[in-house]
Amino acid sequence: MSDERPDGYGTHGTDRSANGLLVVVLITTAFMCVGSIGGAGWFAWRATQNVIDREREARENSDLASQEAERALTRAHFEKLAKVIAASARAGRLPQDIYDPQGKPLLSWRVMLLREAEGDPQLFARFKLDEPWDGPTNRPLLQQMPRMYTPPEPPSATGPNRTFSRGFSHEGAAFGPPNRPTAFRQTSTITAPISDVLIVVDSASSIEWTRPDQLLWNPGDKRPVFREYVLRNDAFLAISADGQVHEVKRTLPDETLRALFETREEKRPGLRITGEMRR
Repeated sequence: MSDERPDGYGTHGTDRSANGLLVVVLITTAFMCVGSIGGAGWFAWRATQNVIDREREARENSDLASQEAERALTRAHFEKLAKVIAASARAGRLPQDIYDPQGKPLLSWRVMLLREAEGDPQLFARFKLDEPWDGPTNRPLLQQMPRMYTPPEPPSATGPNRTFSRGFSHEGAAFGPPNRPTAFRQTSTITAPISDVLIVVDSASSIEWTRPDQLLWNPGDKRPVFREYVLRNDAFLAISADGQVHEVKRTLPDETLRALFETREEKRPGLRITGEMRR
């Protein structure tokens, strides 16, 4: 048998081998290109996500800063009122609603508080104390609402000349009966420690600032709605009879919370405003 191969046998074999190698190289190159494009695409997506994340974080920080500022304004608003209440308490008295001889409420304790030096004695002198809050002399004075009663929100959100700073008028509360002709109550008549008796709350419902609150929370009544304190939705603001501002926890049982507004020690024996009750 001859060892001679047909002409061109070796050449064609080599060509086929070369072509196979070329195909492998081309496929490999294609995969590398696709991989490069895919890698570049991933990096571009990641960069976009980083920008989105930073923008979202910036918005969240801005919202948080805005809420902190609103919280500070709300607290500062309450501190103004607390300062005047503290001055009244140091004088041994607390303001009351003004009633007529038949027991009809005429003007709010907020008007009487103006009489304090830290209040607005000149504005107080303009009120007619034997006339209702909406009488011909007193109603125009609604426009003169002092800053200590002015909410931090714009009037469009609350209504004109309205305040959220309110007090309870049920029996046993600081602004409750008996009705006193002088429209002041001596702190000596409060048998519970005045630093542990809440008298003013940041209510969820506003009222004309000169109008008597007549806000009641009798035993068995549904809990009144207090305003949410910004960033502290589990607490609300209140002022005690000595003029301190408290962030009171909403999680307190109704019976305990209501008792904190009680002025009679025998009705709340030993109950004190402790750290566990505050934020």
